[in-house]
Amino acid sequence: MEVSFPLALTNRQLFECSLGRRKARNVVNPTRVVLKLFDWRYATDLREEYQDPPWTPERETAYLECVNSGRAKGHLHALIEAGEYSQDEEEEEEDIVPNEVHLYGWCANMYQSEIAVYKRMRAYQDSQIPRLMNSVSVTVDQIKAALGSSEAEFVTIRGILIEYIDSFILSDISPMNAPKGYWQFIVDKAIENVHLMSDNFVLNKDVSHRNVITYRVVTIDFALCHCDTQTSPSLTGTC
Repeated sequence: MEVSFPLALTNRQLFECSLGRRKARNVVNPTRVVLKLFDWRYATDLREEYQDPPWTPERETAYLECVNSGRAKGHLHALIEAGEYSQDEEEEEEDIVPNEVHLYGWCANMYQSEIAVYKRMRAYQDSQIPRLMNSVSVTVDQIKAALGSSEAEFVTIRGILIEYIDSFILSDISPMNAPKGYWQFIVDKAIENVHLMSDNFVLNKDVSHRNVITYRVVTIDFALCHCDTQTSPSLTGTC
């Protein structure tokens, strides 16, 4: 059976799935949340980093043929075993599928890392990190019906709904949006948040001024974090 992966799957569909079928927790005003997607098809930064071209109908067709045949798992396992990823200047046609599987794997891992940190740092939601409202996992129904459950994961789009914080990021700080006398406090709180994550055995590989929101100083973006479950037995299994 031929399947296709509609490029028009919208943020609205994902949002409705999260708020409708899964009922977001403690959403006082659902119009003031952020939907963060881990969609490898439009992962612009990753594609630029690995010199992969944009997602196109041709790439979609090749990817889905691989998923439908059951070969995607083999490609993903080979990439994990290799432990690294390299991309030549000129992408060969046969490289399209493993490259797309690699991008899928990256985004799936980043989603799991983000969820793990929100669970580990649950006590600090609403203070040092945003509140996690819900997680989203959507597979296009037509594709899911045509694939086995193990293959359907390769066409699943994942995401999270988090609290919207009306402020600016630390990299944009200026006298126009914050008095200079407040700057040291903001920086000190941002550093405090870094230490707090470390104290909870979370290694953040993406500490950056662009990942700090000011006013109520909070840290965001945990896709490149790692939760250590070996250092502290009391924390084992919380991620």
